[in-house]
Formats: sequence, structure tokens, C-alpha cells
Amino acid sequence: MEKRKLRMWIEIALFASIGVIFDMLTINFMPQGGGISLQMIPILLIAIRWGLLAGVSTGMLIGFIDIATGVPVYHWAQVFLDHCLANAAVGMAALLSKPIHDALHKGRKQKLILFLTTAICMAGFFKFWVHVISGVIFFYMFADGQNVWLYSIIYNATPMVPTIGVTIICTILLLTSSPRLVIPKLA
Repeated sequence: MEKRKLRMWIEIALFASIGVIFDMLTINFMPQGGGISLQMIPILLIAIRWGLLAGVSTGMLIGFIDIATGVPVYHWAQVFLDHCLANAAVGMAALLSKPIHDALHKGRKQKLILFLTTAICMAGFFKFWVHVISGVIFFYMFADGQNVWLYSIIYNATPMVPTIGVTIICTILLLTSSPRLVIPKLA
């Protein structure tokens, strides 16, 4: 059992590193940060492969590494929300790992696509709302007279919707071609 745990933590570290590299490749187009990113993919793969603790841990680790590498920070608490908690929220995709594994084992591609899409949308939704709350708390001054909630929702949806779409496409392509990525027994 200890060997299995060690393997999980090594994979968390490796996938967190991949997530940080993907974050560096983000197509940023929002004025206070944000863009289309592949960063959710490694978190999702670990969450589906190892479960909730591993997925949340991978997201948190990516957040801590982001902070250590000098991402712009406007307030100390924003570090926790925008980087650690937002990425950790992606690990919630693990809640659908069982039906994803079942679809993979039974070779049911349509069910796999349905459950993956649902898991990614759910994870993206959680991440989105963490960013919205952070926007309301820390970036209200940019709302310029608009309702701060509406401003934060629109601002954060602009990069998040395409990021979720790209993540769905990439993850489906990855797992339909190489299901071993999320099946620890076969890897």
C-alpha cells in the first residue's frame, strides 16, 4: 500500500509541474490576467486517476508553485483564492471518476464523453465561481460603476468558457486514445 501512495504523490508532483508549464503557455488576453489555458488538464487527469484528495492536492500545488514563480498578486488573500483554491476546485472532477472508469473499462465511448464533459464543466464551474468571488472582493475598482457581480461574472466567463471547451476537446482526445492515463492498475 505504501508503494501505491508514493506513486500517487510522485505523479501529483509530475502533473503539477506539467500544469505549471501549461500555465506558462496560457494565451493571456484579459487586462488583469486570464486567458485560454490547458492548466486544468493535468489536474483533471490526476483527479480521475487517483481521486479527490489527489486532484485537490495537485491543484493546490500548482497554485503554490504559481505564487513561488512570481505571478502578479494584488492582495495576499487573492493568492489563496485565485491560485490555490481555484486550481484545487478543479480536483472536484474526481466526483465523477467512477462512471468515467466504468465507461473506459466497458469501452463505452459515448458515455465516456458524456461523463468527461460533465466532470470538466463541473470543475470549470467551481473554478469560475472562485474567480468570480475573488473578482468581487479584490477587483471591484475595475467595475467602473457597473454592478460588481455582473462585471466579475462577465470578466471571468470570457476566458473560462473557451478554456473549458479546449479542455473538453483535449481531454476527450487524450483519454479515448490513451485510457491508461487515468487507470492506475494498468499504468
